[in-house]
Amino acid sequence: MQTPRPNQANIVALPLVAKATGDPITSGTVNFYLVALDGTNVGKWFKGLDSQWYATEQLAGEGTHKADGDWWISLATAAWAINTRYRLYAKEDGDLHIPVKEEIQCKAVFVGSGAITFTYTLTSSIDPFPAIPDADIWVTTDAGGAVVIASGKTNQLGKVTFYLDAGTVYVWRQKSGWDFVNPDTEVIS
Repeated sequence: MQTPRPNQANIVALPLVAKATGDPITSGTVNFYLVALDGTNVGKWFKGLDSQWYATEQLAGEGTHKADGDWWISLATAAWAINTRYRLYAKEDGDLHIPVKEEIQCKAVFVGSGAITFTYTLTSSIDPFPAIPDADIWVTTDAGGAVVIASGKTNQLGKVTFYLDAGTVYVWRQKSGWDFVNPDTEVIS
């Protein structure tokens, strides 16, 4: 599950594959749609063109292919309310495997207050799809894990971004069904 941050524009992503071959979709037109599952705009669709919510299906915007079938879209601040769940889905002009849908939740996440943008990527060395999404990640200043300075969840690409100060930090990973050797020592510069 992706976790966009409230009160700012967010990039959300979906990996897309062709129905016939399972190959990543890397070209064409992919349209994204965002519907609120609860909160103030429950049952409404976000229209990216004017950043408003509507009772009928509206186009949130056209996606951009980034790499290997991963399609991204940036959605305006007006799309996101704290503690609200959304369904993000994509439609493609060709041969999607299925209408691709993902539930995402906008909630408060403590991403740190440092001056350096640090993106942590969690991948598997044994899985054919190496990104590990929906993993809990937290950062501490000590190897014992006592002083947490940031936390979040990995997105569909296995990435989570924190704002940290320069120095050595310790990254902790957790996800049901996975065993990690914690902590992972990282130098922020």
